[in-house]
Amino acid sequence: MKTIYILFFLVISANVFAQAEKENMMKKVEEWNKVFSKAMVEGDNKTILSFYVNDAYSLPSYSPMMVGKKKIEAGMKSSEQAGAKLSSFILTTKDIWMSGNLLCEVGTYKLSIGMSGSDNAVGDYGKYLTIYEKQKEGSWKIKADIWNTDTNPWANMQQK
Repeated sequence: MKTIYILFFLVISANVFAQAEKENMMKKVEEWNKVFSKAMVEGDNKTILSFYVNDAYSLPSYSPMMVGKKKIEAGMKSSEQAGAKLSSFILTTKDIWMSGNLLCEVGTYKLSIGMSGSDNAVGDYGKYLTIYEKQKEGSWKIKADIWNTDTNPWANMQQK
């Protein structure tokens, strides 16, 4: 009978530990998102790129997949050259889960973006999935991310 109580205690303890670890990592992800969002609004590409592993995958809406930091950086520069400038960018983590050296985050985003030559900013909102990979020294970096809009860009065209 003692063995059953010990096993029960171990199972409960492991569950409590796992929940505490998840809550701790959720706070870290939210902190990372604040730094990432601020860098996006400020156009701080160096900080943004520091979040990614060298061979990261980025899968943006309406664009081809970008593989590697150099391609991700080229994508950011292309947006800048087109005159795009974020005035706000908010990431909201909905959930995370971990397995081994991977951490997955699912959430929503909301942004406001202006284009050169226009006084009106355009808003967008949608969802994202980010996969972080734990590095040998213990830090977490983005291995892959994907996001897409909840707005329907074709809706206005269909109404005309």
